[in-house]
Amino acid sequence: MEAESPLEQSLQTVGMFGRAQFIIILVGVIVQIYIGWPSIVSVFVAIDVDFQCVNDTLDDANITKFDNECVNGCEYYVYRSTPSSMVSDFDLACGNGPTLVSTANSAFWAGFMLSCLFMGTLADMFGRRTVSLFTCFIYCIASSLLPFIQNIYEFIAMRFVCGMFHYPLTCVVFILVAEWVDKEKFGKIGMSTAVVFGLGEALAALMGYLLRDSWRIQLGAMTCFLVLVLILIFFFLPESAKWLYQTGHIHECEKVMRKVSRINGTNFHGMIHSETNSDHRPITNGSQHDSSADEMSNIFVSRSEPSSPVSYHYDASEKLIPTLDPQVIKASTTIEEKEKPNVKALFGTRSSCFLMLTNLFTFFSSCMVYFGLAFGVSSISGNIYFNSALLALVELPAWFVVLSMDYVGRKPTLLFCLLVCSIACTCIPITNQYVPSLSIVIAMVGKLLATGAFDLLFVYIPEQSPTVLRTTGLSICSGAARIGTIIGPYVIQAGSISDYIPYGFFALCGYISFVLCVFFQVETLNRGMPQTIEQYYLLVQNKRRLRIEEPTSDDDCDRDI
Repeated sequence: MEAESPLEQSLQTVGMFGRAQFIIILVGVIVQIYIGWPSIVSVFVAIDVDFQCVNDTLDDANITKFDNECVNGCEYYVYRSTPSSMVSDFDLACGNGPTLVSTANSAFWAGFMLSCLFMGTLADMFGRRTVSLFTCFIYCIASSLLPFIQNIYEFIAMRFVCGMFHYPLTCVVFILVAEWVDKEKFGKIGMSTAVVFGLGEALAALMGYLLRDSWRIQLGAMTCFLVLVLILIFFFLPESAKWLYQTGHIHECEKVMRKVSRINGTNFHGMIHSETNSDHRPITNGSQHDSSADEMSNIFVSRSEPSSPVSYHYDASEKLIPTLDPQVIKASTTIEEKEKPNVKALFGTRSSCFLMLTNLFTFFSSCMVYFGLAFGVSSISGNIYFNSALLALVELPAWFVVLSMDYVGRKPTLLFCLLVCSIACTCIPITNQYVPSLSIVIAMVGKLLATGAFDLLFVYIPEQSPTVLRTTGLSICSGAARIGTIIGPYVIQAGSISDYIPYGFFALCGYISFVLCVFFQVETLNRGMPQTIEQYYLLVQNKRRLRIEEPTSDDDCDRDI
């Protein structure tokens, strides 16, 4: 019989899927819709515009046709008046212009990647809501300056700054929402909030079309949406009760839970009592209790791990020790000697190191293919706004594709998405050459499965990571993903040489990710999120379902981890 921590029992009393959770999830959905907009806004504010070289032999007033040819030594270029684009405003059609446009796309994700290195840690230190509010406020200021820039270099710099403060909306808010939802419903809800990212991309295409006469107004409208997001976070997203409890803020945790309880209409009279140390953190050391059952319960739910995985003061340790190899014991002891675990703990054993490297590369390849297909929409024949909306909306069925993760498991679903997406990328250049009309269909299939893999990872990674490093784990994986997003525009630009170069590279990375996941990925279906570093090592070491035997007052019983 599985013992629950005081926090888990209190959360069940408060309600883990009531009206308050509905509001929290709704805010998470709106945030996800927004973050899709700035992710691809450069496609529309830097849309290609017809141009013509003008020199002494040609008067720009007499131009009726545009040949779109770059000429060495051209005096200057004249652009068609519509659609409005910074390509025409900043004269980016030729020379280094195309590379600067690609850099503008990449700069946003370079800032995002830099943010991943420390924003997740800040969220684990100071709270999910605090970091989200502060960074979103700075983001609003930076975004409001975008419509007033006067050259491409200012645009690149400001997009970099915006990317830095875009991260908390993508990952930290997602973790905050996840920690307020019942674990059994987290998979579907997490996928629901992630899949609507495509609605944000479709919104970007719609606003790009409606506001095509002014790319600056497009950026202004995007900022207005961001202000709405800031307001929603401030008024409707409470701090994570799990984070407050694990970091010792017991009184604040109880206060937040009372508010949620009132909204849910439940009777919450206060936290179930448990002993705390001088820092007001829940005690997990078995020496503080005489009951071995209480000791084991605290060990598996608290933020502070026992001093050693072999130092339990009861007979169950004899049954627990064989499940840990010496490497795990050594890593656990080293980490637990420190007051606060850091990112090194995620790589503490050989198995956990291989798992994290697999997650990093899989996130990298999935994100590169995802945004590579989005940024490459201009190379597909047809209306760019319609094609962009089509590629965005095709992400919505990804929710149905990954529903199987709750039936066949996370790992098989991820493997299916990676394999089929890689096959689609292999076929795109072939269909471009022999059946051009089929290319958009193949691209849609690739985008659909890339979305499935990308969104599934946002559910998968938090389920693997321990509570004290959950945001940090997702952050560094998201940072690896941004490397893929940064190089994606340049890889697509190589398509001017041959379509086989970008899509062949996408396919190769997908196949490598598939093989890595086959050997090193772990299954998390029907397994609780690890609370401690030790539980994380147990999860990684035992890729199949792990059972730890624990004695009761009468006889032994099994506990699933």
